[in-house]
Amino acid sequence: MRLAILADDFTGALDTSVQFSSQGISTVLTSGEQPWTSMPDNCEVLTMDLQTRHLPPADVYRRVYRAAEKLRQKNVPYLYIKTDSGMRGNVGAALAAAADSWKSSVYFVPAYPKTGRTVVDGALYVDGKPVSESVFGEDLFNPVRRDRIADIIGEQTRMPVVEKWQPEGAIVLRNASTNEDMKRLAAEITPDVRLMAGCAGLAHYLPDKLQIPAGKLPEVTLHQPLLVISGSTSKVSLDQLRYCEEKGFRSILLTDILEAEPDFKTLVRQVMESHHSSGVLLEVIRSEEECARLNQEAGRSGLNSIQASERIASNLGKAAASIVNAGFQGVLFVFGGDTLACVLRELKTRRIEPLCEIESGVVVSEVFRDDGSLFVISKSGSFGGLDVVENVCRKCSMGVFAQ
Repeated sequence: MRLAILADDFTGALDTSVQFSSQGISTVLTSGEQPWTSMPDNCEVLTMDLQTRHLPPADVYRRVYRAAEKLRQKNVPYLYIKTDSGMRGNVGAALAAAADSWKSSVYFVPAYPKTGRTVVDGALYVDGKPVSESVFGEDLFNPVRRDRIADIIGEQTRMPVVEKWQPEGAIVLRNASTNEDMKRLAAEITPDVRLMAGCAGLAHYLPDKLQIPAGKLPEVTLHQPLLVISGSTSKVSLDQLRYCEEKGFRSILLTDILEAEPDFKTLVRQVMESHHSSGVLLEVIRSEEECARLNQEAGRSGLNSIQASERIASNLGKAAASIVNAGFQGVLFVFGGDTLACVLRELKTRRIEPLCEIESGVVVSEVFRDDGSLFVISKSGSFGGLDVVENVCRKCSMGVFAQ
């Protein structure tokens, strides 16, 4: 194994892993702190989704430190900490934990210009706006209130943020606003840099730099209908879903999603009756205004915001499994990392292989179960253009496509 990746949520784990698997590199993805015995001998890249996005700093530190220690003891040459492209979660705690374990500084390139994430003079911008004024500043569970990355990290760890590389004890932050910047920063990685961090942006340029051997590129076959499962409250996702509805998708609003036992039988019947259509949308809310209604319902149920989020993701996972087990013959498209993790859990996934990207951050994976496999497409709630689902449908109607 040449490289290990520690991610904070499932969609991030996939959109970073696919930067390697799409180049024919053997890549294995696990969820949680799973045992090491299931790795194939030819594995070159191991990605672990540690599910730390919503944890407090001390818990993030402990979980990342434990995983980093196991990898260091296994003599893995390189470690990559996958961070959220909007700096949500306790990024500083994760970087400090890895740095302490590996007794190294962290080479940190958080920009992802392909998706509009740039870093200028140490501040993060999303589509030209300061991150605090973007959708990440409005996040229900992890709102980003500051723009300077050093300020964000400074609230989570005492480890200093610096601009120039030093061997140990620092987070080395690099600016980037173009793809050429990213390529240059990857080229500047010296042999003594073993610990890196960022999102899928920097990861894209690492296979050549780290000399990871590649194999055969995958071929993917996708077929309609498309079942879109969204647990995201991001305005980006909500706008994408409304666009789909205007294009003829059937929308099903899951009004009982916060109940302990939703009516999955009725839902399955509704979805299976829509097999003839291009696709079906399973939604929790249809507008930002409905977030207030959802919060009120959670309060009446005695759930705080974190518990409500977990209940929603869990029930969406059960809904997806009920539909697939009823004979759904199509492709799942899941919005949001928490939702994806629950969908894969409820499907009793044995392993997942990221295959390729339809567009930046929109990943096609093959999910293996005891009774076969199915294709699942996933994206972070804040990724993709307005017509991302229409673009996916176009690929499905084409059938077989390669990269």
